[in-house]
Order: sequence, then structure tokens, then C-alpha cells
Amino acid sequence: MRKKGKKIFWPGPGKVEVQEYEIPSLRGNQVLIKTEVSLISPGTERAHLLGMQNTPRSFPRDPEGYNNIGRIIGTGKDVKEFKEGEMVASGANHASHVILEKDKILKVPEKLSPESVVFFNMGAIALNGIRSADIELGESVAVIGQGIIGQMASQLARMNGAFPVISIDQMRSRLEISKEYGSDFVIDAKEESVREIIQGITMKQGVDIVIEATGSPEPINDSFSFIKTRGRIILLGSPRGETTHVNFYPDIHRRGISIIGSHGFARPVHESSKHSWTWKDDAGLILELLASGRLKIDKFISKKLSYTKAKEAYGLILKEKNGVLGVLFLWE
Repeated sequence: MRKKGKKIFWPGPGKVEVQEYEIPSLRGNQVLIKTEVSLISPGTERAHLLGMQNTPRSFPRDPEGYNNIGRIIGTGKDVKEFKEGEMVASGANHASHVILEKDKILKVPEKLSPESVVFFNMGAIALNGIRSADIELGESVAVIGQGIIGQMASQLARMNGAFPVISIDQMRSRLEISKEYGSDFVIDAKEESVREIIQGITMKQGVDIVIEATGSPEPINDSFSFIKTRGRIILLGSPRGETTHVNFYPDIHRRGISIIGSHGFARPVHESSKHSWTWKDDAGLILELLASGRLKIDKFISKKLSYTKAKEAYGLILKEKNGVLGVLFLWE
């Protein structure tokens, strides 16, 4: 008889359950991982759970979780690179046990705790956007949205030579974290004029690069008013919805503005190249940056809950989207 595990499951839009399931058998090139911590990806999972535009809208289904830290408790006969007891990071779903091919997992430096590295995949997403931006030393960067990915993009932009880095959000609490983690300027878009402040910071030139990390189409339109001629707009958040307010000639064409999509699906699969690294290379670098302390995430944890309280956890994301950052599931 196969062993049983527990997983989080979505039976329908906005509905969350914990289900029992049979753990499949291992194949030769796979490893069996017992999850210790997983992280809700607030933007993606909220959109998918609600069946928003540009999501599959198919139910029942497993969540779109992709931040999982656990320990190997079994290996297939062809696995030589990993051994039982090692802590590994993966893009697996929210489940007590996951089986993955060996090339889809990464070793975690032993000195790190599971909770300190569970943000690794969010960092890899942010880093993909930074690579797409092709930042040169001294270029100004505005990051719209200071959720987890926007926060990490702000830090990574500074590491990549951006100056100044301007972090924008409507939540003062998030902006306080951005400032503490090194942003040169922060703007409360709810209370202040983003355009006027950026014009002042850049001597009326506008910013070189805008990184949109909210997943909403409106800020993309807003950014046309404060981006420099020949500037780049990076779509890091996955836009949920359409807009009919773009005037392509004055907003984009005449000014030579580039709009660059930066979704993980556009990554190379097997080999990294300039400005475009594989997931494994980017995720591995994020783990090293976390281990070194250069990438900071300790302020991102809003709540830690047992997986048995999955409904409560997703309730925080659905009802208090702007008030929380990281919600962790503990799988003890």
C-alpha cells in the first residue's frame, strides 16, 4: 500500500481544502522530498484562485504554488548528486511530500533555515526582470509595486548598478521596508504625485527604466508620464486585465519607448546567455545572495501558519492583499 500525504487543493474559485493523496512511486531519476516550508505567491495564487483574467480558470486543481523547501527522504537509483537528509529548494506545490526529477531541485546551503530561503523562487522571478532591463551603472530605475517581487527587484536593481532606485507603492508599511532595504527614494502613490516627484529627482528627464511589479495594467499606462525618451518598461508582474487607454504614437512610438515582457516562460531552458539566464542559474544565485546576506527578506514574513489552516492563509491573501507580504505554510 502506498503512503499517504496531505496537500492543499482548490475545488472551485475562491475555495480551499486540505486533501489526502497517495504518494506516487519513485522513478530512477527522481527524488522524494518531505516539505518543511512552502510560501504562497500572493499575486499569482490570488489571481488563479479567483479565476481572474489571463489565468486558466480551470477547477478543481492544485494551487499555483512554486516556493517549496524540504528535505530528501528518498532517491531513485539513477540519482547520484543528492542524498537523503539534504535540504533542497524547488518549485513544487503546497504538499507534504513531492516527487521531482533531480534537475528540478537545488541544494540549500546548510547554514540557512528553511524559512529564510523559501523566498528563493520569488527572487529568481525578480532577477529575470532585472536581467531583461539590462541596467547600466548609473541608470535610474523606478519599481512600481513593493510586494515581495517588487521589493526584491528594488534590491537587485541596486546590486546591478541602478542609481537612483525609486520604489513606489500605496502602502506606507511596504515603503518603510523598501527604504530600510536600500531604496534611494520611496513614493506613496496614494498620497503623492509620482510624476512630480520623479521629475524632481531626475531634473525633469524621467527615469531610464520602469519595472512594473503590481500585475495591474493601469500603472503601465501611468509610467508613460515619467519615463525618459528611449526608456525601457519591464513587465515583471503578470498583467491581469486589458487596457484601452494606450495612445501608441505619443506614448511609445515617437519617444522610442521599449516595453519588454519578462515572464519565466520566456527563459532559456538549457543554457544561460547574456541578459537571459536559466531558472536554475538564477535561482541558484538567489540562494547564494541569501546566504551571503546581501539580499534581505526577514521583513517579508507576515504570517506563519500550519498547512491545516490553509483557508485562513488564503483568506489573508484574498481579503487583505495589500496588507500582507509573505504567508508561509509549515508542514510539520
